[in-house]
Amino acid sequence: MKNKILLSLTAVILIFVGLQLLPNKPLDISSTKQQNQSVSLTIGKGINAAEHLKSTKINQVTEPEALQVEWIEQAIAQQITEIADTYKDNIRFPSYSKPLHNNDWNLLNPRPFVIKDKPLDVAENLSAAIILDHYIVHNNQDLAVKVRISGELADIQIQQVSIYFPAGSNPQQDNILSVTTQTSQQIIYSGILPSSSFSEIAEGEKRLLAHITFKESQAAKISTSFKLSDNKITLSHLGESYIEGPHLMIPAYFDIEEAGLYRLQANLFDQQSQQPISHLNSQFQLSESDSTALIKVHAVTLRAQGFSGPYRLSNINITRNPAHPGDKTGYGASAESSYIINGFDLSHYSDEEYINEANQKRLDFLNKMANSQ
Repeated sequence: MKNKILLSLTAVILIFVGLQLLPNKPLDISSTKQQNQSVSLTIGKGINAAEHLKSTKINQVTEPEALQVEWIEQAIAQQITEIADTYKDNIRFPSYSKPLHNNDWNLLNPRPFVIKDKPLDVAENLSAAIILDHYIVHNNQDLAVKVRISGELADIQIQQVSIYFPAGSNPQQDNILSVTTQTSQQIIYSGILPSSSFSEIAEGEKRLLAHITFKESQAAKISTSFKLSDNKITLSHLGESYIEGPHLMIPAYFDIEEAGLYRLQANLFDQQSQQPISHLNSQFQLSESDSTALIKVHAVTLRAQGFSGPYRLSNINITRNPAHPGDKTGYGASAESSYIINGFDLSHYSDEEYINEANQKRLDFLNKMANSQ
């Protein structure tokens, strides 16, 4: 049993050393020469360690245990081979243009707002929740707010629903919501909180409250949290797409309020079927004088998904990287929630494969580990 544990732990440790924690997210393709040398050194040490530990453990086992050790080694080799095959398929795609699938919830829902229903004491099986479109709220944009009340509503009479900030955060009056949807099991009140409501509120984590008034002066109060942020950058519009080698190139134009290193993440869908195609993830150094960038989609991803366009670009999420210690992440917005992108026949792109040397070295390391067992 001890030898089994040691062999298993050895395999796990070597995988972590060789891959430097095999990532679930796209790998950075901007590896420098120094990083490549570091990876090469790590791989060499990992392989030497694997051979040494393997030899040591086998010499220590007794003959009755030899068959068990051989079985364990074969199982480990098979697992490493499966990991290598999965990794090989993953590194075919660049980090800036990974395939996107319907079950990629986190990528399909940037800045998600989590709805939390709260039980109400007014009646049994009655609950309410505040609903926002996103967790990040820009202080220069109006905020759409919904209050959902759920339960047995046949005998429930609601007189008014209003939203407001805690006392002292804003001098403005409550905002009264209107009924937009109603059934026997659910009623939704909706309204707009104007951007002027944020004029005297500092950035950061904020609470929003809803006051629900029922018949006979019964009342309930619920709350939620969101993050208030100013708007550092706005994606104003996109230019005409075109082909450059193996890439679909999409010019992007921004209105910049603060220069910095910005990351744009967005999702590309087939316009006709609405099927997800690719999660785009790019970084740009932008300023007021240099406010344009190119979003790239690699043909290997388009061909793998089988869609030639036209496309729809949506789920746009723009952030500014902290410029120095103590600096906070900045957030941007898009003038439109989605954009239509012209596509081209997939045969028009060049046939260049995407190759990242650092990723290839990690794959070689995995294959050598599998074959050495």
